Amino acid sequence: QTKTKIAYFLKKAKGGVLFIDEAYSLDGGQYGKEACEALVAAMTSKDFSDVLIIIAGYSSEINKMLGSNSGLKSRFTTFFEFPDWEVDDCVAFFSMCAEKERFAVDTDALDEIRDGCQRLKQLKGWGNGRDVKHLFTQSKENRAERVYKDFEPVRKIVRFDVKAAVNSMLQARIGKLSDPEVDPFAEVEKLFRMKEVKAKILKLQKTWSLERSEGNNTPSLGHFCFTGSPGCGK
Repeated sequence: QTKTKIAYFLKKAKGGVLFIDEAYSLDGGQYGKEACEALVAAMTSKDFSDVLIIIAGYSSEINKMLGSNSGLKSRFTTFFEFPDWEVDDCVAFFSMCAEKERFAVDTDALDEIRDGCQRLKQLKGWGNGRDVKHLFTQSKENRAERVYKDFEPVRKIVRFDVKAAVNSMLQARIGKLSDPEVDPFAEVEKLFRMKEVKAKILKLQKTWSLERSEGNNTPSLGHFCFTGSPGCGK
């Protein structure tokens, strides 16, 4: 049945394009093997010489699939690698979405988009344009809630709208966010004889913040082992 289905779609695509999204799903298993064999046969057949086949998918999965089938890989003559978006791409796309829907975007909001996307890019699951679109949608929802009772003559997205959206997306990926207005070391200050512990935590915090601000992957904080006699504050 697999070869029959492939043949059906190939015939339907004659004179045009057969586009296979998430093509790595063809990798593995008996059905996947049959599908790949059918594609290789079609790509070398005169019957389908007028069909342009395009496969698409995540880089690692596609490379794995092609790496396990040299016959299939050799049939493709052109490869395009779409790089991850840079922060400026995110800001530009957000602005395009806003302009299309007749929204103005404050300068401060653009800065928040830039900072927010820089943070999101460092987390697992970064979706490039998909995430920026989601950020725009959530920013609109935040604006609607903000101006619902106070009419705004100009449809405008401000920093508050974007910041709330960014925090929502960050929270969904890394859990509860700390309040930036609250000193995270306030509780440590209340403890007795914690000078060395606080100094170490401050050093780690500065290292982590510097790496993030420079756009690098944040370093591991490592692991801690507290030892000591009973009652010493472990």
